[in-house]
Amino acid sequence: MLTVVCGEDVIASREYFNTLKKAYQNQGHEIYSLSNQDLINHDFFGSQPLGLFSQKIVYFSENLLKKLKDKKLSKIDIIDWEEKSSYELKADLKNNKHIIIKEFKPKKTIFSLLDSCYPGNLYSFLNIFNSISAKEDIELIFYLLVRQIRNLLLIKMEEKLEKLQPWQIKKLKMQAKMWPIDKLISFYDSLYRLELSIKTSNNPYNLKKSLEILAAFFL
Repeated sequence: MLTVVCGEDVIASREYFNTLKKAYQNQGHEIYSLSNQDLINHDFFGSQPLGLFSQKIVYFSENLLKKLKDKKLSKIDIIDWEEKSSYELKADLKNNKHIIIKEFKPKKTIFSLLDSCYPGNLYSFLNIFNSISAKEDIELIFYLLVRQIRNLLLIKMEEKLEKLQPWQIKKLKMQAKMWPIDKLISFYDSLYRLELSIKTSNNPYNLKKSLEILAAFFL
């Protein structure tokens, strides 16, 4: 059986994928990571020796659905993580009774707010912002937003972001494409000046209202 973990909420899907792997390990199963090279070997499945105290073998893979769907999946267990949503994968998932879909749709979280921060997306950004600011600390939102814009700026300048995972960098690159470099620099500079004005009590507006004004101007 093949289980595909996917969805637009990449962070949630990735966390579920990693949690699932730990859960199988804790249950005493043998865990193997599949690569593209492994799938070239047609005898790979079932060739792994089962440990003395192991219950069964579970294979884990990433972005290999197109190659996995043609394999005989009825007698093996594979967990495949995909960056795409189930809608994008529809052609690969159609009419296959041996494939289970675990999709994570976007939620109104701080991370969805960060992903929605780009020109031409003001309505969506403010909608999420007003939703999460009612339950999250505004200073935390501001801190994460500044970090996101800084990372986008570094991506634009082709600087390395060593502490981020490849899938995180890929998402940032897609978002950075929607930002003209001069506008991104101006936005980052405005956030810096906003932080300074808040610290020195020289801002007539509170932090939430100030962020709404900047969003209206730059998005």
